[in-house]
Amino acid sequence: MKQLRGRIICKNPVVLFEEGRFVKLAGEIDADTGDLVEITVQKNRLIKNSRVLVKSSGSLNSNNLDILPQNYALRKKQFELIWKIRKFFHKNGFIEAVTAILKDAIIPEEHIEPIRSENGQFLAASPELSLKKLLIGGFDKIFELTHAFRNDNPGAFHNKEFIIAEWYRAYCKLDVIQNDFIELIKYLAEGDKIIWQGKKIELKAEIISFGDAFKKAGMELEHLREYFRSGEFDNYSYYELADYAFERYVQPMLGNGNITFLVDFPEWKSALAVVENHLTKRFEAFIEGIELANAFYELNDRNEQKKRFAREEAALKKRGVSIKADKGFIDALGWGMPEASGIAVGVDRLLLFLTNQTKIEKLL
Repeated sequence: MKQLRGRIICKNPVVLFEEGRFVKLAGEIDADTGDLVEITVQKNRLIKNSRVLVKSSGSLNSNNLDILPQNYALRKKQFELIWKIRKFFHKNGFIEAVTAILKDAIIPEEHIEPIRSENGQFLAASPELSLKKLLIGGFDKIFELTHAFRNDNPGAFHNKEFIIAEWYRAYCKLDVIQNDFIELIKYLAEGDKIIWQGKKIELKAEIISFGDAFKKAGMELEHLREYFRSGEFDNYSYYELADYAFERYVQPMLGNGNITFLVDFPEWKSALAVVENHLTKRFEAFIEGIELANAFYELNDRNEQKKRFAREEAALKKRGVSIKADKGFIDALGWGMPEASGIAVGVDRLLLFLTNQTKIEKLL
């Protein structure tokens, strides 16, 4: 028999960190993860209840320690999947780009609040403009897997820093990008379905228009005010009301057991996408009500892009937010960007489904 003194790293199985080494023990322990304990063992089996010397402050737990044995399998799976994302694109003839994360100027977008560094630069919310400049420079199949930053409130599916996969194809329409997205997930899942929290998700597409998605939720876009008559909505603009209704009632219905591509957005949802017949040529992809991807048939009209940047900058200024738009991108468009489609995918959210997790913090 011998006595050991150390910190409980894991309870099932019991793992003790003692004098620079991990000791795996058989039996049960009457202490919490993170507690500093003194125990009696014989041939790595607990034979006497532990004596707690220092109670854990809560700073050591299974949610925030990558070294815990129960996190090893999850982390290994996560890192393997990230490697496979790269492998998928290299296998399909894409060139991998590496672009700057710290930016002097960015895309002005009313619904995305950037994170500013101490010296006034911005942490990139996406590599979009950098990749489009490369499209202009002659790269016709290009991708980047990188970190992105947005000043969102953290939650089950949000974090201020996250991993983004973004890719572009010159001379192709959005249906090709939709197929890329489905094939990527199939490649990662090694099959045509995912089992997530006991539910089977078929990796096949359902396509629904923005307007029809509202109808499915029992609302007509043209008469949205009729559904929100209480005084709390009096100060909402029509667009704010539409965003509220979408997030609260429409989005949770999308991607129920499959991948839903939401298409035919109204013109006021155009951002950096082409508009035809008052409909925006873009899609968003959802699984189980969670948005995983946002794709555009890319706007390459320099004058129109300049107008949209100015409009977004003005909207941000009304909210007291000052953004320096990337005028270099506007200049680059003057050289001519080929017709192209592109997509941004939230990798951490995608990995939730592929690792059977429910909170993004498990993968951070």
